[in-house]
Amino acid sequence: MTAKTLPQPVPEDLTERFGEAVSLATDGTWEIRLPAEAAREALEYLGRDRQPAFDYLLDLCGVDYPEGFEVVYHLSRPATAEVVRVRVQLPRRGAKVQTVTDVWAGAGWPERELMEMFGIAVEGNPDPGHLLLPEDWKGFPLRKDYQYPQDHPYLRRDPMHEDPGAFVAGKTPAGQTNPDEEPTPEAQ
Repeated sequence: MTAKTLPQPVPEDLTERFGEAVSLATDGTWEIRLPAEAAREALEYLGRDRQPAFDYLLDLCGVDYPEGFEVVYHLSRPATAEVVRVRVQLPRRGAKVQTVTDVWAGAGWPERELMEMFGIAVEGNPDPGHLLLPEDWKGFPLRKDYQYPQDHPYLRRDPMHEDPGAFVAGKTPAGQTNPDEEPTPEAQ
């Protein structure tokens, strides 16, 4: 069991630099909400210029809200267990951020996932290809308005989802064959 730390006041330098954009979230994490235009400079300050810097990128992910997208960066300073969350708000059309791979090398793959799953452009990412989906995949699966393709060549119908009650763990219903299993010599 780990000891729960009490929320710490927002450091003075963050308050001076970000003003009303910085706050203490209900989970005790320092949080900074920024428009896209201010994000790059703020992230550079937090990850490189600030002393002590938040030198570890815990997570980078996208969120789809009805009013627009958000890119959320969770930054840490492992030496002191300090964490700050930076929430960058983006419009639905033309959503883009600048890469932070020069600040945190580990940002490369999460940025690719952001581009692939949400369609949020990341300018300057050194390797912007697909990470999880085939290169010819259409659309952005983590957008709330995404229409899942019914006839994509990479997808096949899963009979378990059509009639889940017909399946018993590890058994295929009578009269159906499992396309993933090798045919037995008796079946050939």
